[in-house]
Amino acid sequence: MHLSMKIITLKYWNLEVTKNLQDNLNRITTLASESNILYTHKIMSSLTTKLSAITSSSEALSFLAQVNNKKRGRQIGVQPTSLARRKVGLTLGSKRVQAGRPTEV
Repeated sequence: MHLSMKIITLKYWNLEVTKNLQDNLNRITTLASESNILYTHKIMSSLTTKLSAITSSSEALSFLAQVNNKKRGRQIGVQPTSLARRKVGLTLGSKRVQAGRPTEV
């Protein structure tokens, strides 16, 4: 494929992705505006503020990357057998178990 064909293909793909993004944003806006929940208004207001602060293409790309980030705030899981062996009063979640002298329970 020649360089000119790659550029044309990339431009067509970019236009298609932009149109799909715009359609989805319109759909989400319509669904959110039909909601009568106060929390929905707060979220839309916050999102509008964040979007209006974007002034360059690099900021737009950074914003879209943050929206797509799914790994935030995860913890490494704990094996079920180690949870079952813990004493009563210790955490049953994925938090660390304190080592050394036990705290007063």
